[in-house]
Formats: sequence, structure tokens, C-alpha cells
Amino acid sequence: MDLKKLRILLAVARTGSFTAAADRVKLTQSAVSQQMALLEQDVRKPLFERSRRGVKLTPFALELCERAEPLVVEMEQLGSAFRRRKEKEKVVRVGAFPTAGIELLPKAIRLFRRDNPDIQVMMSNINLESPGISLNTHEVDLILSFDYGLESKISNPEIRTIELFEDPFLAILPANHHLVGHKTIDLIELAGECWIFHRHANYHRNIYPLICSRAGFNPEVFFYVDDFHTLQGLIAEEIGVSIAPRLSVTPRRDDVAIIPIDPPVTRRISVLTRETARENADVDQFVAALTEASKSMYANDTAAGKANSSGN
Repeated sequence: MDLKKLRILLAVARTGSFTAAADRVKLTQSAVSQQMALLEQDVRKPLFERSRRGVKLTPFALELCERAEPLVVEMEQLGSAFRRRKEKEKVVRVGAFPTAGIELLPKAIRLFRRDNPDIQVMMSNINLESPGISLNTHEVDLILSFDYGLESKISNPEIRTIELFEDPFLAILPANHHLVGHKTIDLIELAGECWIFHRHANYHRNIYPLICSRAGFNPEVFFYVDDFHTLQGLIAEEIGVSIAPRLSVTPRRDDVAIIPIDPPVTRRISVLTRETARENADVDQFVAALTEASKSMYANDTAAGKANSSGN
């Protein structure tokens, strides 16, 4: 049973609503609802009785809170003790989405270690739906995140957002596709194709169909896949076409073609830190390394140049 979910349950019990609990634990209301639904699945019992006045805990939930509270308090105390110990260590803890670790993070770590050889960097994958939990519990010092500019942004005064760059979407085609050789592609040119999409987490699950819809068509989706290597493999076998952000198609197979989209579609790559991390010079230096790595990646390697350097 996840202590994070129990911590949220206790917040709901103390405040009487998901909305007020969300404010207390620094999450969105939808994230709190989702975590509580997952907890109900874990315990296989209903935890709430909902009404217009809020939520009331079931007898089982009340018993669970009574048992969980000393555990959560003990874990928070233990976390505080470890944080005090970490403050004496020379380490920066970085959370990131998986494909950031292919090119962007390695470049940033090399730049950071060049000037800070005695500081260790620890990396982990992070649930980007609820980054506030990982930051507020000090599991990580900063998070490399992304958004598409199409979702509503939740403002959190305790989290600082530093935008790094725009990651362009590229069309991914079989190497012998009739559009290979074009410098750019308007997505409407691919309207009649069979589509293969990467399967996103819930909070971004409709982003690819939405991009196509905004280009003027509804894609016929044949496959959803869990990783970009499989996506490229299916396209190489001429099973369909796709789109993906530039960071996600590195390294690229030789038997697929990658062509920039015009009009362009991008996602924003950002760094999230705690506002209090402004006082942490190590975190600021790692953010600076990420910024420098971002610039070096795109200075002489625009999406068009990348696509046409060996596009067949």
C-alpha cells in the first residue's frame, strides 16, 4: 500500500473534501481523485460516501486512517531526518520523463560534471501527472517535464517552472513513402494513412489525435504502442505512419524517414523545482547545464537538417 496515497487520504479526512485536500498536499483536485480511486482499488473497499456537502469517510476508511496516521507521521519524520542528511551530501537528484535520458540528460550531466566533478547526479523516472508530490517530499531536487500547450496549466506557488526549449514534432514515414524527400509535410497530406501512436499516460492520452484533428482530419489509428522503438519498427515494415517529438525518435532507424511538420507543432520542455531551491546553487547549476545542453542540441541540428541529412 502506497504511503503517498495514505497521506492524501488523511488530508481528505482532515479537510472533508477532495478540493481542500488538494490544496493541502499541493496537487490538483483531479490528481487527488485519481489517487483515491487507486487506493480504493488497492484495498478493494469503498472509502467515501459522496454528497453535495463533500465526502464522508466510510467506517473502513476511518479505521484505515487511524492505523495509517502513525505510519505517515513516522515516515515524514524519517524523511526530514534524511533531508537533513542530504543537505550535507553533494548530490543533485533529477527526475525526468524516459526519453529525456537518451540525449538531453547525458549532455547536461557531462556539462554539469565538467564544472562540478565532486557532485553526484542521481536520475529517476517520475510520474509527471503529480510532480508536486516528488518535489514536496524531496525525492528529487528538480524534474525535467513537458507539456503541449494544449492542456490547462495548474499554478502552484511552491513550484518554479523554467522553460528550456520547444521540442518539434516530426512525421515518421517508411523509407520508401512517396512523400520522402519533401523538406516539410503538412499533416493533412497524411490524412488517409494508417496511423500508429505512442500510448501516453492518462493526462496526455488524447494528444496525438488532437494534433491531427487540429490539422483538419481524424486519424485512423491501427496501433498504440508503449515505446518509440516499437513504433519505428512498425513504420519500417510499412504498417503505418506516425508523428513524435524530436527527442523521442533518437536514435533514429535507417529504414524510416523523419520529416518536419509545417505548420510546426511543438511541446514545451521545462524544468520544475521547488521555489526554495533558488537557494541551492547546485540545482541552479544543473538547470544552467540543461539550458546549455538544450542549445547545443538544436544549434546545428534543426529538425529539418536532421531529417534530410540521411532521410532514406
